[in-house]
Amino acid sequence: VKGFRYPDGEKAVELLEAGNGLTQFIENAANEMIRLHKEWNQYMGWEKMCVLVRSNDDGHLVQQELRKKNVPFRFYHERGFFAAEEAESVLALLDYLSMPRSMGNLSALLLTPLFGFKPEELDKRLEDGDAAFDGLCERWRNYADKRDWIRLFESIMCETEAVVNPAGYRQVFDQLLIDYGRSTTVAELADALRALRSGDAFVGENGSVRNKASEVPAVQIMTMHAAKGLEFNAVFVAAGFSGLSNDRSMDDRPLQEKAMEVCRLFYVALTRAAFKLYLPWSRNVPDGGLGKRGSALRGYLGDGIRTLCNGDVASWMRDPGEQQLEPVPLPAPDL
Repeated sequence: VKGFRYPDGEKAVELLEAGNGLTQFIENAANEMIRLHKEWNQYMGWEKMCVLVRSNDDGHLVQQELRKKNVPFRFYHERGFFAAEEAESVLALLDYLSMPRSMGNLSALLLTPLFGFKPEELDKRLEDGDAAFDGLCERWRNYADKRDWIRLFESIMCETEAVVNPAGYRQVFDQLLIDYGRSTTVAELADALRALRSGDAFVGENGSVRNKASEVPAVQIMTMHAAKGLEFNAVFVAAGFSGLSNDRSMDDRPLQEKAMEVCRLFYVALTRAAFKLYLPWSRNVPDGGLGKRGSALRGYLGDGIRTLCNGDVASWMRDPGEQQLEPVPLPAPDL
């Protein structure tokens, strides 16, 4: 990325504590993403940043942390599209519309991201009621009774929190409309979505991929496997927090063979960054990085990082946002 100049001694390795390294790393990474996006939006739009994870489970934890910071994100490669929270939220809504007198269905709907109530707020909301919400649901039930799914889905898209991250909900609605929208009731539509979720929940890391067309700019979250061939201006490697002996993605192959595979994965991860690369590093980890706590990057990449830092890794530790960016004029192109 041209037009950036960093001060000498740029420090791109974070010092983390063992045990909660992933959560700590993502919290700091989110702050850094916000800074980059604010100061360098031309080069660091949300869609030009990526978080790489070792597994989908780690990816869902990343998703939770970014949501807390209001950083827009997209889970590029999930265990299955219909296993995502958008499909879960739509199912809760359809269940409520099919049985509106069920307090359980109402509670489940209010707790979804579509309405965003917190558990501690739920009792008061149920006791006080909400006339506007009741009127909205009555209109939705009228659409459902007429099987006017287009108006129902468009209303949900525009009049709930689905408007914040519309692409995922849009794909759920499109799929339901295409496959089940001709002759079905709202209860049957809910059952169809429930069946899709049940059948799709076991797709692995190479399972279905979301449709990216017309999606709003967002930070990409993906596994290292899914990142092959892609490139981003800033990459946060949210991986390497457990050693090989604690890596659930590995089978019973010899440790040396496992280490080679992990090194190849990290090679893919580390070569996705066009400009900035962020790595975790924990002070509390056994030599070799094979323990159950700390950053395994210290084992997999320790020699390389020590060489890069001239043996003084501690002096390279930094807090995100510590460095200041200075814009410089772009050189004139050679014509």
